Amino acid sequence: MAILEATRQPLDDALSRLGLTLFLVAGPANGIEHRVHDTAERMVIRGWGRVFLVTNLYLLTDLERRRWRIRDGRFAVLTGPERTAAVTGHAAPDLLTTEGSPSVAKIRSVMSGEKAAWPVCPSR
Repeated sequence: MAILEATRQPLDDALSRLGLTLFLVAGPANGIEHRVHDTAERMVIRGWGRVFLVTNLYLLTDLERRRWRIRDGRFAVLTGPERTAAVTGHAAPDLLTTEGSPSVAKIRSVMSGEKAAWPVCPSR
């Protein structure tokens, strides 16, 4: 589980690996964003991508926050050598079921969308 609250070293390590797609969701450790993070993390094929819960937005630079459109309650899927935000949105309601639970189908959609090209485990 990658939670960014005191250091950004795991993120820096992931950013340095070309070809690795990143899914960032920002919000409190006890919020729906954490549940979205946990669901997304279970879906990722190791070696292809990393999932991060950003609980401390000040670990990101101002430029990163602006370019990735990341703030509390939002998510971003980062791709390519320039780490552009291929997909962004609000964790709630964009990634939730009508009952308020993280939606595997919606998370899969943003992670494997045409722009994101994120491979996910088909059985989950």
